[in-house]
Amino acid sequence: MARKSSKAQGFFGKSNAGDTPDPAEVYQGVEAGLVHRLVTVAVDAGGAVLFGTTRDRTAATLRLYLGSEAQTFYAGDAHDLEDLLRHWIEQYEGVAEEREKPSGGRQGPKTG
Repeated sequence: MARKSSKAQGFFGKSNAGDTPDPAEVYQGVEAGLVHRLVTVAVDAGGAVLFGTTRDRTAATLRLYLGSEAQTFYAGDAHDLEDLLRHWIEQYEGVAEEREKPSGGRQGPKTG
């Protein structure tokens, strides 16, 4: 038999605690163009982006992928999240630029 909680909880358990903004509010406060740009440059670089929240819903999460590497970052407010987005846009742009450069070691044999 399922255990009943004596205190009403949100759909996923714990409710948001204290003065921490709800992650949905954090995402709503972010400039949409930054989100679009990050997704675009990440894909151009061969990566991916996953937006989410911590289990206790006290922070927004940004999980970034490139090749076999992945790393998660946390933001408690929209300003912090926008700073993360701007930083990783620049990083992914650098990777995408490197991918577009012709590789010097793959040229055919010289003739003549």
